[in-house]
Amino acid sequence: MELEGRLTAFPLPEVLQFLAQGKLTGILSVTQETIEVHLEIREGKIISSSSVDRPNRLGEMLVRRGVIPRSDVEDALRSQREENRGRMIGEILIERGLTTEEQLHNTIRLQMEEEIWELFEWREGEFKFQHCPTSEKRPMAAEIEIEPLLLEGSQRSDEWQHIVRVVPDDSVVFGVAWPGRDNAKELRLPAREWEVLRLLNGRYTVGSIIARTGFGTFETYRSLSNLASAGLVLRCAAKEAAEGQRSAAADSPPAAAPSPASNGGREARAESSRAAAGKRWRIGGLLSRKREEEEKKGPSAATPAPQEAVTAATPVGLAAALINELVAALTANAEFAAGEADRTLLEDLWTPIVNVCPKADLVRVEGGRLQAGEFEGFATMLGQESALRSCYEDAMEALHRALIRLHKVALQRLGERTAERVFNTTRGAFAAVPLPKLFGDFRLDEFIGKVTA
Repeated sequence: MELEGRLTAFPLPEVLQFLAQGKLTGILSVTQETIEVHLEIREGKIISSSSVDRPNRLGEMLVRRGVIPRSDVEDALRSQREENRGRMIGEILIERGLTTEEQLHNTIRLQMEEEIWELFEWREGEFKFQHCPTSEKRPMAAEIEIEPLLLEGSQRSDEWQHIVRVVPDDSVVFGVAWPGRDNAKELRLPAREWEVLRLLNGRYTVGSIIARTGFGTFETYRSLSNLASAGLVLRCAAKEAAEGQRSAAADSPPAAAPSPASNGGREARAESSRAAAGKRWRIGGLLSRKREEEEKKGPSAATPAPQEAVTAATPVGLAAALINELVAALTANAEFAAGEADRTLLEDLWTPIVNVCPKADLVRVEGGRLQAGEFEGFATMLGQESALRSCYEDAMEALHRALIRLHKVALQRLGERTAERVFNTTRGAFAAVPLPKLFGDFRLDEFIGKVTA
């Protein structure tokens, strides 16, 4: 049996209700433009989602909810690739005692519910249900009853209309409007609201707070809305993150020419800058060809040193300095330039990544450069075997993602040959920089080599 149609005629909640009442088994595919999600249904219950089932996705979920350190997840994924092919990442983690079946089940269930509720908001798109046997039941698989999910979704939808007026998106930053010591004694808040209030510092974005609490998007938004209604928190407009952050573009680079959707109208300014710089670009192209001819004639001159003296106490500081140097080298190239938009290039790269790796927020973008001084100061004071270890792991993951995205931007704007030359020249400039000792062995070639390979 097949069932298909458009969401404009049959909203997803109605489709799921039909499947639940008929206790049907099969795969429900929901598509909107380029996004496609597959829900596995067994006897009218949702047992898995294609967007949750991927090993890397599950590992990221566990890290973001504070269940397992990132290093343990990476080690388990490496073991899965090399020694345990065919085994689920969850089974490996449970076998190693890193998590329990209950923790894993709750994490998967919460994430699935969040994603299904988001699907409820789709007004455009198509669906198709194919009746077929589902995969064998897995020990830690979530099993979600559809009827309670629909009821909860309906209640959330009504409440959501009020919440988003106060908390419009993940990029907003809130700070505490503390009522004073006397009034503070009288505060009676639910545990979740206390936890959210504890994290507000005028710097963390809503997305970062969601990742830190592990409560999920709706519960965190609701807590912030309640706190704002009580006058306990205020929106810090001056510290909001770059526009377009919520698009979850952490794994895809900014376009070669920024679009209005992702950069809040910077495209017009960039176009103007590009037009004014047309002659400069042509000259740059001639200089680039001249450099290529000189390289063919013989060995190039000695690799230049970084523009600023580099000293780093940790791999985080060294990696941040490397990325800063790469950005400086790229934006100095006339063929790369995109005008005013390049002033926020690093911020546009870094902001969405930190929401994925929230404990990396001790590294910030200031003055168009990554600043790791705050992290380095804590690391020097506390040492590597401290609570800072998880911050280090998130920071290195975030820096690696930023490097990947920067490399993709360079390939788009400069082409492979020129982009690789800039990256290799910068890597050579850092070859003589002393490697930091804190947090173990760090190989610069390995850090940048995985990106350019």
